[in-house]
Amino acid sequence: MKNTNQILQDDLLQYRKNSLPANLTLLGLVFNVLFFCIAYCITAPTTASGDPSLFVTILMGGSVILTLVMLLTTFLASEGIKAYKKKFVVVLIVLAVIQFARIFVFPIYVLQHQEFVRTYFWIRTGNSTILGVMMIFWQCLSVASYVAAAVIGYRNCKKREGHVKAVESGEINMEQIFAEDKKQIEAGAELIGSVAEEVK
Repeated sequence: MKNTNQILQDDLLQYRKNSLPANLTLLGLVFNVLFFCIAYCITAPTTASGDPSLFVTILMGGSVILTLVMLLTTFLASEGIKAYKKKFVVVLIVLAVIQFARIFVFPIYVLQHQEFVRTYFWIRTGNSTILGVMMIFWQCLSVASYVAAAVIGYRNCKKREGHVKAVESGEINMEQIFAEDKKQIEAGAELIGSVAEEVK
């Protein structure tokens, strides 16, 4: 059985936005941006062996379109989960799965081909391993942010949902709880007042 403080905390969810998972969702978007700042700026037409580079194929065009769709979806998911819409938890999980799958395309390709050179935030590197590892690093952080947002968002949605059902069914009487809470506050104020009088 929940105590009064827990019930009051749950009741506050009706008036507070689900901000933490919403912010984590946007953080996942930021990590995704840091990823494609590398991937979309590598413009090597061929590999060292003369084969066409993956970065100048139709796959890159598809990746750009996917990224644009993901950015829009991420914004929508952030707003949805902020409003306690539980269906957006599924959207966040799908985004996390896509981000994880993308690790095995461009980042792995860069690790397998050592001739790509690029300047990333004013740091020029001729070591493709660094570029590949950085892309994987940003993607992993993006996945972690989306998963954390989904888990926390789902937990908060269920907690709010359960509280609303309990209030509507009459299992929890908020008017009675508020009245009891008010009595406790008044009793505490009286006690403080009497102690203050004694001190004087």
